[in-house]
Amino acid sequence: MIRIRGLVLILFGAVALASASASASLAWPAGTRTQDPAPEPRDEESLWKRIDERSVKGERHQAAEDLERFLRDYPDSKRLPEAILRLAPLEEQLGRRRQAAERYADFVRRWPKHERASEAQLGLAVSLRHQKRKDEAKAAFQKLFRDYPGSNASQTSGCIRPSASSAGCHGVPARRPASARSSSATSSRNAS
Repeated sequence: MIRIRGLVLILFGAVALASASASASLAWPAGTRTQDPAPEPRDEESLWKRIDERSVKGERHQAAEDLERFLRDYPDSKRLPEAILRLAPLEEQLGRRRQAAERYADFVRRWPKHERASEAQLGLAVSLRHQKRKDEAKAAFQKLFRDYPGSNASQTSGCIRPSASSAGCHGVPARRPASARSSSATSSRNAS
């Protein structure tokens, strides 16, 4: 019995020693980072590349952190509008809806004529609706339909705008087509 216990103790000691030496050989050298062995990007281009890589890999938290860094470190970049439009939906996915709405609003305020401004306006409206901020969402949808009427964002916002009723969607009254408005104006003149 003593012999078996001694053998068990020797085995456990050998396993513990082997485990400790394996851990030591796999450890990072003293003074190095242990979480992210990749070097920090030192310029705009390498940071943007890392943002792309992390986005493709689905690393939302890390991509969002890198995009926030990009906004902070490169405020005059030509990629700034794209960075904001990439960060806003990530923040929404990460549950930071208020920040997402602020990003979309910032985009529309800074670049109202940008080719993707309608996309940002739609993002703002949807984000506000998700936050149950109904009056603000309604105003954002109205602005989308008023300021960007022919855009893909206004046409594909999930709204089927009825032509003959005033029901509308997202709290926005439906507008009748110009042909329906002119024919009703003509028929009302003829009735007089």
